[in-house]
Amino acid sequence: MKVLTILLLTLALAGSTAACDDRTCTEIGCLDSLTFELPESDQWNGSAVEICVGDLCGAVEAISGDLEQMTGPLAGEVRLDGDRIVWIGPPERLDYEAPVGLEVTSDFGGTGVRFDPTWETTRPNGPNCPPVCRSAVITVDN
Repeated sequence: MKVLTILLLTLALAGSTAACDDRTCTEIGCLDSLTFELPESDQWNGSAVEICVGDLCGAVEAISGDLEQMTGPLAGEVRLDGDRIVWIGPPERLDYEAPVGLEVTSDFGGTGVRFDPTWETTRPNGPNCPPVCRSAVITVDN
């Protein structure tokens, strides 16, 4: 969430204005995000992670605290933030009605779960202005 907040603040400072539905809209960009709140553990660092939204999947071989580029059709980046896995990616590309899958594999074992998340919608440039970005927070139980 810190990464997304910093990104949105940076884009806000660099934003300009454009006409949008007879009003002035800023041109602030935003990204979609998924946050997976994991059970507390020391085992997540270095784990292999695969995230799927519908038929689009992406993976990293070893997650860390650094932003890592996903490989596969699910574009975006992922990082480990304590006991949270945070994915950020381009807006309006996902099927927001599709289930979301997470698979985490480490030396200590693995877990695979599927969710139907509730997506929150934001429009950083105003209520009738693009882009539309969505985020969801998913709690993963043991």
